[in-house]
Amino acid sequence: MKTITYWSFSKQADRTFTEFLNKIWGFSAESGRKVGREIAQESLPSIQQSAAEIAASYHCAKY
Repeated sequence: MKTITYWSFSKQADRTFTEFLNKIWGFSAESGRKVGREIAQESLPSIQQSAAEIAASYHCAKY
């Protein structure tokens, strides 16, 4: 039962985390459309790098 419970929790956590990352990436894409190109070129790579670092940290913590 513990394995099933952990597996369910793990699957839900993965889904929640994926939704979180999708929101970050969606925000960065929307920001790129709304702000000037100069600002977008400066800030969007930083946002995307942060999202990638969060994903890598989550993956390391999970395993």
